[in-house]
Amino acid sequence: MKTRHLTQRMFVFGLTIIGLMSSVFPVGSAFLGASGAGLVGKVTASTISLANSPAALMEQESDQWSDISPAPSMHSLAINPRNPDMVYAGSVYGVFKSRDAGATWSFTSLGYTGQLVIDFNNPDIVYAGTSGGPGGVHAPGLPLLYKSTDGGNSWSNSNSPIVFDVGLLVMDPATPTTVYSASAARYYNGDGSVPMKSTDGGVTWKGLQTGELALAPWGWAIDPADSQILYAAGDYSSSTGEIESGLFKSTDGGVNWSATGLTNAFVSEVAIDPLDPNTLYAGTYPGAQLTFQGSQATSGMFKSSDGGASWFAINNGFPDLENADSYVSDIAIDLDDPKTLYAGTAGNSQPTGVGVFRSVDGGANWTPYNNGLTDLNVAALALAPGNPNTLYAATVAGLFKIVDNIPGQPVPSPKISGISIEGKTLFLFGENFDFGAVILLNGNQQTTKRDKENPHTTLIGKKTGKRIKSGDKVQVRNPSGTLSQEFTFSDN
Repeated sequence: MKTRHLTQRMFVFGLTIIGLMSSVFPVGSAFLGASGAGLVGKVTASTISLANSPAALMEQESDQWSDISPAPSMHSLAINPRNPDMVYAGSVYGVFKSRDAGATWSFTSLGYTGQLVIDFNNPDIVYAGTSGGPGGVHAPGLPLLYKSTDGGNSWSNSNSPIVFDVGLLVMDPATPTTVYSASAARYYNGDGSVPMKSTDGGVTWKGLQTGELALAPWGWAIDPADSQILYAAGDYSSSTGEIESGLFKSTDGGVNWSATGLTNAFVSEVAIDPLDPNTLYAGTYPGAQLTFQGSQATSGMFKSSDGGASWFAINNGFPDLENADSYVSDIAIDLDDPKTLYAGTAGNSQPTGVGVFRSVDGGANWTPYNNGLTDLNVAALALAPGNPNTLYAATVAGLFKIVDNIPGQPVPSPKISGISIEGKTLFLFGENFDFGAVILLNGNQQTTKRDKENPHTTLIGKKTGKRIKSGDKVQVRNPSGTLSQEFTFSDN
């Protein structure tokens, strides 16, 4: 039985958490008492408001991190894809929700929550992966995956797989009813971690049998253009020694896997360019000699331009993770300008992360992005779409936020240049359409998709074409709240 590379990802929030929780929130308080981990059924949100907390009274400063913490020890983040002001944050205490970009928070219950994902078709559907209760105590044989269908007001684990913990939650970017999950405890114990897959929104789950390949409960990414293509960190438990660990790829939805060109590596995170899915970024743990293109390198950030077949290091300006005893804990890519990306770091064997680093040239160069960030041990990053972009960082100390004003970058408004109707479908043409932009018909939001070939200049309303009439007013609203001019439709 093999014990795998053990890091602070398991213990950075570990043994001191229970004591921390009891000192911050006494036993019997609403936070500790609201945990529903291990209980089959429905958990209802507590009506706790943090409107008068210091975080709620703090104004956001541009290009400087602000502490907006509802509580310490934050682990996970998710942002409503249709409303970037609606933020969910998972912590050792449970899930918090903000409707105003972190100015105020409410507590929605659950226990130690390390994973959060939101259904992009129906943002009221939220999944939360927990770890057995306060402090993340791993309790075997519990239904620890929760689902909410009302935006976090209530949660149910009635269809959860029976697991040690939920260390991974990844949603198919094309079909949100397809979700992947995995256990961190089983992977670390080396007893054959089996990722789970649901294709019906979490009603039923099936194990992905991967043989001698053990896939990690982190470092997963799904191709946004072809969701049958998956990437996952992992290692072989075989004695053949051909590939000890690295990044693996599936082209059939997780049935079969093969090694990418990034081998002999402890891969911690993977991200895919949303406009060019052949461009991948990978971050690693220290302690391995990475092999690619016939040469070796130490840990850090790496990039592939050919779907993972070959890799090269992109560490100019990036910290030496070996000397810092840190690893790449998360990677966030600007969905409108994928050359802008962020990498968070956390301590490997101690809470000694080196913060957040930013690149505006596709990873060629990196600069520290830590002004005002008082805790450099970053567990998760979440980037809200729109300009200027808003970045959130979950850390041991709490939750931080920064408005990313890149020097010289304007904040353009969307513009409409024309409309065409094909059957029931409306095609809207223009410019400056950000990721998450929506069509408004007489002020009412329409179900909107981006054109894959021209995502910034073409929006599609699949059923809007049958509703629109001559004289109706059409606008585009970007996630930042900026509106286009009114466009009056004419069927002449």
